[in-house]
Amino acid sequence: MKENTTPNPINDRVAGLFVQARQMQSLAVERLEAGDIRDAAGKAWCATQRATDALILARTGEKPESEIRTSDGLDDLSSSDRSVASLNLGYYSRIHHLRDMCFQSGHWNDGTADYIRNTEGYIAQVEGLARQQGGTGPGRNHRPERQGPGAFAEQRGMPHDDFSPRTKR
Repeated sequence: MKENTTPNPINDRVAGLFVQARQMQSLAVERLEAGDIRDAAGKAWCATQRATDALILARTGEKPESEIRTSDGLDDLSSSDRSVASLNLGYYSRIHHLRDMCFQSGHWNDGTADYIRNTEGYIAQVEGLARQQGGTGPGRNHRPERQGPGAFAEQRGMPHDDFSPRTKR
């Protein structure tokens, strides 16, 4: 039996995003060791986002266009797959500690260096989940693109307004 050697552009893109994530993580650790914790946090956050984008691409066939879409995509996958839901704490705590507090605001604490170093483990966890799907495009968790404000809440029967689709009344 001849092996299928037809390239799969989605698999290639997923692999490329994981390569970028690992490169950014390596740079983050270098910057941390050089004493530039703020730059290290920014790079570790970038590595987190690239890895999460790779997972979303592997599971849906589409790469998120923005950080907001990355968060929405992770939320969508998490709502129907418990193994993906296990990423939420790591992803959202990295938004807070690495991106918001350290990189953007210039504030860090004793745990910030651990978040930077432990991003390598987050990437490995995400990569394992992406491989479960095989990275072949739309899978069981694929959902069509939401349209307009409040679509997230509407799909879940939650109250919403036009300015904040996740606001509960």
